[in-house]
Amino acid sequence: MRPDTTARGGGLDLLRDERLRALLDRPAIFNLSQLAISGGQRATKRWAQAWLDARDGDHILDVCCGTGEFAALFPPRVTPYSEGVGGYLGVDLNERYIDYARERYGEVAGRAFAAVDATQLRLAPDSFDRALFINSMHHFPDELNRGILREVARVLRPGGRLIVIDMVGDDRRAAQRFFLDRDRGEQLRPLAAQLALLGESFAIERHDTFDSGFTPQTIVAARVVSRES
Repeated sequence: MRPDTTARGGGLDLLRDERLRALLDRPAIFNLSQLAISGGQRATKRWAQAWLDARDGDHILDVCCGTGEFAALFPPRVTPYSEGVGGYLGVDLNERYIDYARERYGEVAGRAFAAVDATQLRLAPDSFDRALFINSMHHFPDELNRGILREVARVLRPGGRLIVIDMVGDDRRAAQRFFLDRDRGEQLRPLAAQLALLGESFAIERHDTFDSGFTPQTIVAARVVSRES
């Protein structure tokens, strides 16, 4: 069934128009939409950087990295560790986004991007210290999220930290609800449901909510459960 693109009171609801939403696969247009709706994710970036608490020498995995804009949060002080893969590695299935990320952020030693399936990373176990999974969970059904989270847990070292940021799926404030209902992701969840998914593969450390422009966000810090547990 095609979604209803008629706005209340008549007329076309442009944010629900399939042809216009398809344009978000173009990296520059996607970034422009983020600037308009969430202020360029400035608040999201501040929270992600503070909660990740990356240390010198940490290897950072950015899962479903999109256009790579979070790469710039982490100075290239981390060191390459094998086969030219940088201390920061951003992965995404969208090759357009990865090409854009490489062109804009990739010309830095210790930083790399790859177009890969996040459920099959083909990376060595215990090879990263920190991981990000930002504004992606609401695009995937539960089972796909489980596959991604299991794979992230596999490649993080024991005690490694994952920061997950997503939408507050049950936010009822009018302005926030307007944009939530028009997001391309069709799997919006309340924080409790996000915690339940994460808790299957990780130990939850803390969680909170905040606003980034008109986007209500959840943030969760979690650690890899001991392999022996």
